[in-house]
Amino acid sequence: TASVVKLFASGESAPITLDFNVSAGLESIEMSDVTITASNGTIYVSGTNGENVSVFTPAGTLIYSGNGNVIPVASNGVFIFKTSGKIAKVVL
Repeated sequence: TASVVKLFASGESAPITLDFNVSAGLESIEMSDVTITASNGTIYVSGTNGENVSVFTPAGTLIYSGNGNVIPVASNGVFIFKTSGKIAKVVL
């Protein structure tokens, strides 16, 4: 829950309250024939048919590029997965 106000030169608006539903991650993502599963610091990929897979941090840093289907990552967090022009977010 967060309280938000808009600031004006002459003051601020009345606060509004926003409620958030935050999930800790995901079980898997399906992108047509591609399936991504994340567990215990590893991203598992199937259905890429040997095509290149790229994994980035949210800041755009490339942390993996190749055609593997088991991708270890150094720490938990949010990762951007790209293959065959398809993009997905993975949360560990």
